[in-house]
Amino acid sequence: MLSPNSGLAGSQVSIYGSGFGSNRTITLTFDGAAVSFINGPSFNSGTKLCSSAADGTFTCTFAVPPASTGAHTVAVSDGLVSGSAGYTVTVVPPAPRSITVSSVSPAYGRPTGGNTVRIIGKNFTNSTAVLFGTAAGTVMSTNSTGTVITVKPPAGVGAVHVQVLGINGTSDNTTPESLYSYGPVVRDITPPVGPAGGGNMVTLIGHNFLGVTSVTFGNLPSITSGLVISKNGTTLKVRAPAAPAGTGGVHVVATAPNSGSLSAGSSDASGDGSYYSYGAAVTQVSPNVGPSDGGNRVTISGRGFKSATSIAIGGTTISLPAAGIIVTDRTIVIRSMPAQLDTDPGQVDIVVTGPGGSSPVVADDKYAYGPVIRAISPRFGFPSTSKRITITGRNFTGATSIKFGTTAVPLAPASAPGQPGVQANGRTIILTTVPAHAPGTVNVTVTNPDGTSPVSSKMTFDFY
Repeated sequence: MLSPNSGLAGSQVSIYGSGFGSNRTITLTFDGAAVSFINGPSFNSGTKLCSSAADGTFTCTFAVPPASTGAHTVAVSDGLVSGSAGYTVTVVPPAPRSITVSSVSPAYGRPTGGNTVRIIGKNFTNSTAVLFGTAAGTVMSTNSTGTVITVKPPAGVGAVHVQVLGINGTSDNTTPESLYSYGPVVRDITPPVGPAGGGNMVTLIGHNFLGVTSVTFGNLPSITSGLVISKNGTTLKVRAPAAPAGTGGVHVVATAPNSGSLSAGSSDASGDGSYYSYGAAVTQVSPNVGPSDGGNRVTISGRGFKSATSIAIGGTTISLPAAGIIVTDRTIVIRSMPAQLDTDPGQVDIVVTGPGGSSPVVADDKYAYGPVIRAISPRFGFPSTSKRITITGRNFTGATSIKFGTTAVPLAPASAPGQPGVQANGRTIILTTVPAHAPGTVNVTVTNPDGTSPVSSKMTFDFY
C-alpha cells in the first residue's frame, strides 16, 4: 500500500508491505528503475536499507523520482516475494534553477553580528543555509517568490562573501555582489589621482570607518596618524604618501583592529572604487564600442591626463603628443581610433601612462571592437521549445554563433527584417527556439570575426 498514492514528483511516499519473508532486505523500483529508501520505521539509517520484520511486514519511505505526469508502477521485492502498486504523478515540478545573489543590503555591519540583512537574488526557495564566509547566519525568512532572504549575520572580521546553500546547489561566493564587510568599506576616493610626491588630502567615502587605525596605499607604508573620520563613519580623510615614480594605480585599504567593536579587519581591495592613482585615471570611454577597422571619434574622460606620455588601446600604443589626439587634464579626444589588431580580444582596456605610472585597469576603461550584448528578452525558457528570444546590442554584424552556457547556436544573417538571425542593423539577433541545455542560469555571449562579447552577470539566461 502507498500513502499517498498520488502527488508531485519529489514527494515522499510511505510504502507498507506484508506477506514477505522474515528479516529480508526489501528493494524498490519505480517504472523498473531502482530507487533507494530514505527513512521509515523499517529503515536502518546505518545500512541505509529497508528490511522486513519477523512477521514479514515493513514500512519504509522513498522520494518519487522525476517523472512525467500520469500513472507509474512502484514495485518491491525481497528476492523471493514481489508486489506492486500504482502511483500517479499529478504535476511535474519545475527543474532546479541556479541560486544567484545579486546584492546584499546593507553590505556591512558590526563585528558582533546580529543585525538584519537582506540577501537579494533568485531561486532561494528551499535554501538551507546562508554563510558569511564560513560561518552560518540565522535565517529569519524567505519571501514567497524566492528572491529575498532575511538573515542575521554571525560575528565576524573583515570582508567576506555571502553564499546561499540550497538543496539543488549553492550561489557563487566570488562575485562583487556577494561581498559583506564587518570592517570598513571603501566605495569611492576623491580625488582619485594625485602627485607622486604625496602630501595631498584624499577622502575615502564608504562605511564603517569608525575604529579605523591605519590606511595603506598599495604596498607603501601604512599611515596611522592624521586620520580624520566623520561622526557617522562614512568618510575618512588622509594625506596620500609619496610614491616611487611609475607607481600608477594602487588599491587603498582601511584597517581596524580585529578586536574592534565598531569595525573589525580590513576593507576589500578588489573593487574599482578603492583605486587611487599616482598617474592617470580613466573614468569613461564614449562611445565604448566601435568598428574593428577604426576611424571613429572617441573621447576618454578621467584625471591626470595633462602629462600623459602614451595611451594604449588594447595592443596598440600611441606615444603622446600625437597628431589627431587632443589632450587636456581631464579628457583625451582621439579623432580616428586605430584598427583592432589580430591579437586583440573583442573588448580591450584603454590605459593612459605618464610620469606617475599607468592608469589602473577598471570596468570604465573598456572599449569593444567586437560584439556587446545590452539586453536579452526574455531571459528564461524551457530547453528545446519554441519561443522568440531577442538579443540587442552592438557589433553583431558577421556574428557566427551565440553561446548559451555550453550550447553554441550557429548564426546567419536574417533573410528579412524581423526574421530569425542577425538583423541588418547589426544590433539585434532573433532566435525562435530555446536551445537545448541543462537547467540553470548560464552566461550568454556572441562571437563574430572580431571577437566574443564580454561575459556579464547581467547578460544571462535561465533554463527551466
